[in-house]
Amino acid sequence: MTRDSPSPLAGVLVIGESLMDVVASPGGLDEHAGGSPMNVSVGLARLGCPVQLLTNLGTDARGVVIADYLASAGVPLVPGSIVQGRTSTATATLDDSGSASYEFLIDWSLGFVADLPDSSIVNQGAIVHTGSIAAFLEPGASQLEALLRAAAERRALITFDPNIRPSIIGSRTDSLAVVQRLSALSTVVKVSDEDALWLFGELTPDAVVDRLLAMGATLAIVTLGASGALLATATDRVSVPGRRVTVADTIGAGDSFMSAVVQKLQALLLSGVDAAALADGNALDRSVLADIGEFAVSCAAITVSRPGSNPPSLAEALA
Repeated sequence: MTRDSPSPLAGVLVIGESLMDVVASPGGLDEHAGGSPMNVSVGLARLGCPVQLLTNLGTDARGVVIADYLASAGVPLVPGSIVQGRTSTATATLDDSGSASYEFLIDWSLGFVADLPDSSIVNQGAIVHTGSIAAFLEPGASQLEALLRAAAERRALITFDPNIRPSIIGSRTDSLAVVQRLSALSTVVKVSDEDALWLFGELTPDAVVDRLLAMGATLAIVTLGASGALLATATDRVSVPGRRVTVADTIGAGDSFMSAVVQKLQALLLSGVDAAALADGNALDRSVLADIGEFAVSCAAITVSRPGSNPPSLAEALA
């Protein structure tokens, strides 16, 4: 096994922000560990996928709570992820329907990575996932992109969820340029219908996946809320219907969907599917796309049926 051919047993490396979600609802205030990449790492662990998280946690009380939560979920931190200072926060305000709007107070840097051996980072995962604020907010965004380029050189499969937060990530023009560059490195790019509207304007889901494929993604996905999702490669596309559930709130639904997609990729690697066949789309025929989409929609449906970002276990998802 060469450095350019990571073992599928290496699991998944998630890179991105961890923060404290402060939820303001008609019932009062509550705090929970959050952040899209962190939620994805927890979702992967619950689905039985080996995962590590490269993040930025403060040494304050909130940072301790998040670190303890990750440990209890079975998500080890890459060394250096805990740094001096405060922990980032995101305040979600829920309306009467359970939909969330967000306000962020974020510090994001991966400066400590320069002091770590290269092999301790990009060789950790056969799959590397990232997205959300971490991909756009400097100085960490540039450091993250450098790590992704190193991972791509080592033939890791990269998955990317922009998870657009307009109030913090900057202009549409600059953000679209980031999406373009990271999509060119990625095997999978997933956007929500809201992300797509902000990035591309009024396009149909089919036109959105066409744009993402043109940017370089092998598998482009648009999630459509209660209407399900569209998954597309250069040769096939599959629409997966939504699941009818009683919605508690929508927090973490997209992250749960993303965890399920990554878990399915990892399962394909473990079953002996060649990573190169996934990277170029040859192993992603209609039946595989349908399987990925149906599993991911089911995981998201379970998550929205209960309060907060509470992704399912593998047993719950399979049931």
